[in-house]
Amino acid sequence: NTALGMPTIFGAVTVCNGATGQPEFILDGPTVTGRRTAALSMLGVRLFHPGAPRAFLVIGTGQQARFHAQAIGQLYPSATLYVKGRTEASEQAFRAHFAQAGVDVTPAHGAAPKEVDVVIAATTSKTPVYDEAARKDRLVIGVGAFTPDAAEIAQDTVRASCVFVDDFAAAREEAGDLLQAGVDWANVRTIGSAVTDGAAHDGGPVLLKTVGSGAWDLAACRVARQMR
Repeated sequence: NTALGMPTIFGAVTVCNGATGQPEFILDGPTVTGRRTAALSMLGVRLFHPGAPRAFLVIGTGQQARFHAQAIGQLYPSATLYVKGRTEASEQAFRAHFAQAGVDVTPAHGAAPKEVDVVIAATTSKTPVYDEAARKDRLVIGVGAFTPDAAEIAQDTVRASCVFVDDFAAAREEAGDLLQAGVDWANVRTIGSAVTDGAAHDGGPVLLKTVGSGAWDLAACRVARQMR
């Protein structure tokens, strides 16, 4: 599908009345996944990054990367947006796509530019695509890898960070970045707890890892219903 410029996964979300079971509407599955994943990442930026970010780096040029770039362009239009793709051609196509929407995207050559204070890895890579040392002034978000044998973030970076996840049970089964780094799960918090109890941590580097959850699809459906 990638070679054809098509999404890797297709699907539909059917929304039914919880009391009667009557179908109410249907949502495109990949769109729900892309938007709610980007929404969680933007919530992470709000919770774990002090002030408005100056520069983002999105690693990847696929569907998840595009949804994140769209969200960044909407919420942080004054921030610099960098992209790092697997090939120069994929970067150029990504930049051209967003140029049509008035969003300027700059290619990142080599390591993440020093001014980048939010990194979002949105790939299905089996090996780390981000291996820089953890920094307390740089939030790292991993959204692409969702199997135990895949890891976008280097183990040393994970171990040196305060780790938050979207769904604790799912992360323990699917978050290869964390599993391969051997994190102490007793120290891992959920983004939900950060919302409820405050995003307090030791002031050190923060890593937000999301693997997806049906609960977020339900939340997206509720938003869609309110907008009907």
